Amino acid sequence: MNPFFRIKHDLTLLDIVDICNLPFLHLKNHTVSGFAPLKTASSSEISFFHNPKYRDALKNTQALACFVSEEYAGLLPETTIPLITKTPYRALAQALHCAYVSVYERFDGVWTKQGYVLGKDAYIGTDVKIGPYSVIGPGVHIGDGSHIGAHVTIENALIGAHCQIHSGAVIGDESLSFDRDHAGKIDVPQLGCVRIGECVCIGPKTIIDRGSLQDTTIGAHSAIGGLVHIGHNVQIGKGVTIISQTGVAGSTVIDDFVIVGGQTGIAGHLHIGKGVQIAGQSGVAYDVPAYMQIAGSPAVDANIFKRQMYNLQKLGKGRLDV
Repeated sequence: MNPFFRIKHDLTLLDIVDICNLPFLHLKNHTVSGFAPLKTASSSEISFFHNPKYRDALKNTQALACFVSEEYAGLLPETTIPLITKTPYRALAQALHCAYVSVYERFDGVWTKQGYVLGKDAYIGTDVKIGPYSVIGPGVHIGDGSHIGAHVTIENALIGAHCQIHSGAVIGDESLSFDRDHAGKIDVPQLGCVRIGECVCIGPKTIIDRGSLQDTTIGAHSAIGGLVHIGHNVQIGKGVTIISQTGVAGSTVIDDFVIVGGQTGIAGHLHIGKGVQIAGQSGVAYDVPAYMQIAGSPAVDANIFKRQMYNLQKLGKGRLDV
């Protein structure tokens, strides 16, 4: 259970239908325990489907119900109730706004000590050092021996032991997530948290967004440079190195021991395989198999990229090798 948000007491499926202004269904009034992605949703949770890439997950979900367009409703298992809507993501956002209470609504009052602010029920382990003017939000957990620099903001986060978070970093804030149609823009509440393993180093002014319906995770012994932005739901494995000024868009999975060069952009919903090496200033738009070396924008196999650069130089001299 995420300690930073709780679902309202006795929320039912018919409440959700009413909130989202959907046609009332002839069904039992099931109690809803929460919301979750298709792959992990339980038989008391609600999920959603709006990206055809996750069609297999739709077919195999165990969710109680699912926001889904009529086009894809037939793919749901018989055990999952279709909540048919033309705008599944927008319906999800409407439901989340009404279904959850934030830790910031439940707790009030903070106290200051040695120049930093500590929220109620935050846990600070032994031998933790926190720099001046940092803000540690309610319920945050910081493991033993971790060092937090000055002007750091941490909320909705569980941080392991012996981590280093340098000055100006922002961890667990809400990412930019919204749905827009003819009715206007609606923000999608971000109800996950950030989970950081032990011995992780995070550089100055790096931003790690909390998850939406799942958590953003950083594996143990990973190192993330300064001015990096990690989007919501990103899953980063163990021993990953990400150099400064890189951006990783939401819901991308980066497996163990990947190395990402500086000023790289990685699109969302991708899978970067174990041990991949990405050259600086690359633009990654596709899944990358394990142990591949890539470069360029759009990124390609590093050997192909070298050949491209070689031929560009030759082309400038009026000669081209093929």
